[in-house]
Amino acid sequence: MIMKEYIKKISEGKNLKFEEAKNVVEILDIGEITEAQLGAFLLGLRVKGEDPEELAGFVSGLFEKAKKIPNVSPAIDVCGTGGDKSNTFNISTAVAFVLASMGIKVAKHGNRAMSSKSGSIDVIEVLGFKCSDNPEEIAKNIETNNLGIIFAPYFHPVVGKAVKVRRELGVGTIFNMAGPMLNPAKLQGQIIGVYSEILMKKMAEAASILGRENILFYHGKDDGIDEISLCGTTVMAYVKGNKIDYFDFAPEDIGLKRYKFEDFLGGTAEENAEILESIFKGEGTDAQTDIVALNASFALWVLGKVNSVKEGFDNVKNHILSGKTYEYLERLRRGNE
Repeated sequence: MIMKEYIKKISEGKNLKFEEAKNVVEILDIGEITEAQLGAFLLGLRVKGEDPEELAGFVSGLFEKAKKIPNVSPAIDVCGTGGDKSNTFNISTAVAFVLASMGIKVAKHGNRAMSSKSGSIDVIEVLGFKCSDNPEEIAKNIETNNLGIIFAPYFHPVVGKAVKVRRELGVGTIFNMAGPMLNPAKLQGQIIGVYSEILMKKMAEAASILGRENILFYHGKDDGIDEISLCGTTVMAYVKGNKIDYFDFAPEDIGLKRYKFEDFLGGTAEENAEILESIFKGEGTDAQTDIVALNASFALWVLGKVNSVKEGFDNVKNHILSGKTYEYLERLRRGNE
């Protein structure tokens, strides 16, 4: 009966309170919700527009039930909400490998494709890596290899209960918004791409409500992607110290040229894995290399590793062109055999 009340409330355009949204997670966990009710709830929220307090409560409930990663050294996560329907190659996954090859601790939280051709986990598996469900093993990988791969369903059993309905809906839902905020590892920073500017602001507000620290949210305003764009302006929201700073970024700000959106298109997991390997070898197109370097440079900036994004970009691009990321990838593969 409670879910019917929540669905009715949403259908009337009213927002759920923090505890009500958190309670939905409990209801889903104990199975007191039908697939029809879950679909109506998710789509109703999408149509009404998810409220920051609803998102914060939802994230709080899911995070409490997550299986945690006991990594000693805090890491950074680089991910996106998905749901932008852009079909770009897996940029944030490429960034994760590049950062790790530079000695940065990375806890890459991801999933299979829900509304795209290739999710982060899909392409990571094609690259030759299996996802562990052992928290201690992933923590060890972060410490020894600088990279831990976290397959979300292994660590968020409640989220797994919604997979079928989410896939059948085929649109971005509150799970897409919550997912990047559910990394179960110890983090010192995050950069999170969002498929909508409105949702980006709501996610930043939700992160602030939850007391989260050092998270950069962004959205490609001109091309609509959940990445830091080289096609036009990217709008950003930086959550730090109980404060949200909003600002814009354009390629020209650090002396970069603009590219066409088509320059960043990907395809299947197999096709995207080929693109990533080419980039890692220093053989990617200028557009592919630059967008990976740009997104990685913002991660370095968030971590305080560089004084400016421009400094970070130059460092990362030189590193990629040297082929050192591919050398790192090969070392990981040998250790994975």
